[in-house]
Amino acid sequence: MNRTVAGIITIGSYFAITFIIAVPFVSNLEIEKANACKKEYRWGNADNMYNKAININSFNAEYLKEYSNFIIHKTQYQKNDLLLLKRSTTLYESALRLNPNNVEYWTLLGSAMIKIYKSRLRLNDNNGVELKIALNCFKKAVALDPNGFNTFYKVGSAGMDIWQYLDKNEREFVLVSIKQNIDLSHAYSWEPFIKHIYQKIWNLEKTFDVLLNVTPDNLAAHARLYWFITQDSILWKYRKEQADRVNYYKQKENPEEFFQEKTKKTERVNNIKEIYKNKLKNVKIGKESIDTDVLKSVNMYLFEWQGMANNEMNEYKNGNMYWSGSIYTGIFIPAGNITLHIKARGSRAKNIWPYMIVELDGNIVGEMFVDDPDWKSYDFDINTDGGVKVLSVTFPNDYCHTVNGVREDRNLYLGDVRIESITERGAGGSIDFSIRSFAAYFGPDYRRSG
Repeated sequence: MNRTVAGIITIGSYFAITFIIAVPFVSNLEIEKANACKKEYRWGNADNMYNKAININSFNAEYLKEYSNFIIHKTQYQKNDLLLLKRSTTLYESALRLNPNNVEYWTLLGSAMIKIYKSRLRLNDNNGVELKIALNCFKKAVALDPNGFNTFYKVGSAGMDIWQYLDKNEREFVLVSIKQNIDLSHAYSWEPFIKHIYQKIWNLEKTFDVLLNVTPDNLAAHARLYWFITQDSILWKYRKEQADRVNYYKQKENPEEFFQEKTKKTERVNNIKEIYKNKLKNVKIGKESIDTDVLKSVNMYLFEWQGMANNEMNEYKNGNMYWSGSIYTGIFIPAGNITLHIKARGSRAKNIWPYMIVELDGNIVGEMFVDDPDWKSYDFDINTDGGVKVLSVTFPNDYCHTVNGVREDRNLYLGDVRIESITERGAGGSIDFSIRSFAAYFGPDYRRSG
C-alpha cells in the first residue's frame, strides 16, 4: 500500500515538474514565433500563435501584454479599428488583474483607451467615458511610479495629444506630469527631449506663461528653458526675461558663486579698460579739438576684437565667431547720446540667424539677430558719460548640423564699429568735443603733439 502511494506521488511529481517546465517553454516558443510573424506582417499566423501561447499559459501577464501590443499595431493599418481596440483593452485589463502594480500596463491601457476615444469621435459616438478611464489609468501609473521619467513622459505626451478635449483640471494634471518629467530629465540626454516637449507645448498654447508653468522652480530647469529659447527665433523676445530669471536662481541656489562671477566680470571689464587707457596715452593728436576724423583715428588705434569661446579652448580671430561666447574691444566714446554702428554679417542654420547681445562696460545696451549674409550696419542708441569703454558682443546660439549632405553652420562675423553723435546728427555737424575731455579722463600727463 505504501509502495503504491509512493509510486503515485512519484509519478504525479514527475508530471507536475514536467508541466511546470514544459508549459513556460512551449508557450514562450509560441510567443517568439508570433513576434517573428508580426515582423514579417504575417498577421494571421501571429494572431493564432499569440492565442495559442495564452491558452497554454494564461497566467503570464507579459504574454497578454505582447498580444495586446500586437493588436494595437494592427489598428494602424485598419480603418474599422474599434473592435480590435476593445480586444486590446480586455487583454491589458487581464494583465493588470495578474499584476496590478505594473506601471507599464497602466500606461498602455490608458493609451488604448485614448485610441478608443478618438475612434468614437470619428464615428460621432462618444460620451467621454474612455477619456475618463484613460486619465484614471495615467493617475494610477504616476502614483505607482512617482519618480519615473518614462512614466511621466508617456503621460505628458498622451495628454498633449488630446489637449483640445481636456477640461481645466485635466490639463492641470497633464502639465504637472510634464513638469515632473522635465525635473527628472537632468539624468538623461536632455537637449532633444527639452526641445520636443517645449515645442509641443508652445504649439498647443502659444503662450510663454505655459512654458514657465511646466518649468520646475530650480536653476537647472530654467537654464534648460533658456537654452530652448535660443533655439527658436519666435521666442527670442523672451530671452532677456528668462536670462534674468536664470540669474535669480543662480543667486538663490549658489549665492557665493553668483557674486564671485559678478565680481569677476566687473574686475575683467576694469582691467581691460585700464589696458586700453594706458594704450591711448601714447596717442599724439595735433588738434585743439577732437572731430570725427580724430575720433576715428583714436578708435582705429584702440580697435581690436578679441575673446574666447565659452569652451575656453577656441580663440576668436578677426571678429569671426564660430562658437558661442563673447568678444570685446576697447573703444573711446564721447559723452551724451550716440549711436554705435556695428558692422556684422551672419550665416544661419535651421532657418535661424545668429543673435548678438551688445554690452558696454558689462551692461546690455541692445540685442538683435544678424539676419543677412552680407555686411551691414546694426545700430544701437545709447547714452554714456564718455571715455574709454569696453564694447563686447555675445553670440549665444551657435549651431551646426548636416541635412541630406548639406552642412549648415550658424556663425557670427563682426567687422568695424563706427560712432555717431545723435545730438549732432540732425544738424549735420561733426562730433566735436574738447581735447580737455581726454586730459580730464587720462590725467595731466596726457600728451598732444604740437
